[in-house]
Amino acid sequence: MNIKIEEKNNELHVTISIRTKVQTGGTRKKVILRDVIKILKEKGISHSKCLDSPVITNRRDELCTGTFIFELPKPKPKPKPKPKRKSTPPATQTTKRRAPSTRRKYTKKLKNT
Repeated sequence: MNIKIEEKNNELHVTISIRTKVQTGGTRKKVILRDVIKILKEKGISHSKCLDSPVITNRRDELCTGTFIFELPKPKPKPKPKPKRKSTPPATQTTKRRAPSTRRKYTKKLKNT
């Protein structure tokens, strides 16, 4: 399998050619979009959606070569830095304290009998 990868006009062209059925000894071979995406991942090439995806088979000579066309991913815009605010010290907040409880603890009274 011969693979040729080119970048043209913000597109990624992947041309694949395989041997004919006679050259492979009678075994059938088929290359589809899933196979090409796997090849691109192995090579570490990023791409966007597929614009053209032929089916490449080795049954006939004219179907042994095809070009898959992908969009190149758009570069992500860099986030603009936010202007820094003037820092003012935070206002000190006083927490309200509860008054001590006026309830007495429950104690048993002992009977003197």
